[in-house]
Amino acid sequence: MSRWLVVLVSSIALWSSSAVAATVPVVGYIAEPKIFFSGISDDASSGMLTLKTSTGVICRGQWMYSSPVSGYARATCGDGRNVEVRFNSIDSPSGTSIGNGSTSLGERVISYAGHDAAQYMASQSNTPKEKLVGIGSGFFVSDGGALLTTHHVVAGCNRFAVWNGERTFDAAYVASDTKVDLAVLKVNSWRGFSASFAPESEVGETVYSLGYSSGVGQQAPLVIQQGVIASMSGLDGKRFLLQHSAVFNPGNSGGPLLDPSGNVAGVNDLTLGAGEPVNQQYYAIKPDVARQFLSRNGVSASADLKGGPASAQIAYKTAKEFTVRVECYARM
Repeated sequence: MSRWLVVLVSSIALWSSSAVAATVPVVGYIAEPKIFFSGISDDASSGMLTLKTSTGVICRGQWMYSSPVSGYARATCGDGRNVEVRFNSIDSPSGTSIGNGSTSLGERVISYAGHDAAQYMASQSNTPKEKLVGIGSGFFVSDGGALLTTHHVVAGCNRFAVWNGERTFDAAYVASDTKVDLAVLKVNSWRGFSASFAPESEVGETVYSLGYSSGVGQQAPLVIQQGVIASMSGLDGKRFLLQHSAVFNPGNSGGPLLDPSGNVAGVNDLTLGAGEPVNQQYYAIKPDVARQFLSRNGVSASADLKGGPASAQIAYKTAKEFTVRVECYARM
């Protein structure tokens, strides 16, 4: 059984043990971008439905039998998706109801309901088999949906999803450069803002590190830390890096280092190859290196510098418009 399905079975036990009334386990997935879900429904001819996705989103709705062996379910999710599924009691030996439907974004939905639902789904040859192998941050650099992050965040993966604090988007791999540890993804459905790059920063300049930390749940907030630029060269003399003191943690790698006006002063990078950050010294890829990488891969980054008043509040508010969590999935 895959890692995801083990998680689903565990989730069902937790849901069921916390429910007061009799309930039936429900599992399934959104076929693209392969978001799994698990939860419970009332054990009756109709009732409430509560689900939680593998990206941490809660969906709530209702279900109802429209005949002795078929019915429908509708739910609204916290990421803005609406889901509608029609189901049939097809598998009599296991008592599992099998549903097919779609989301309001046009994504196909497969669902299974019954006390053996997770095991039944695991037995189906078309059930996706993949696992989350990397988490980082990134930020949009063009109106066309180009997303900049670090190479080590996306290395070895075949599918990518990004979360902007409100909803999840599919992302496609475009290019990467292992020498400067940069990668660019593309989100075709992005209709939001993009970052502007600052000129080369100076030693002593105030900067802010932003990103989504790993290990604290997908719905954790964007985090900001303040520091200053300490040196224009990186560990072991790496000239594409600058050193700063704005703390960032695993999961923040690939996120922006901003000046007080909200312009990108660097791309945070935890993986240095020759060692780890020491004595609270942190490193970021220089903005001119990032711009050159993007240009080589056909991305025109914004040169419209943000000006006016400068503060941590402005940097944070600006970053929320274009900074995302990056999730990297690999086939098992």
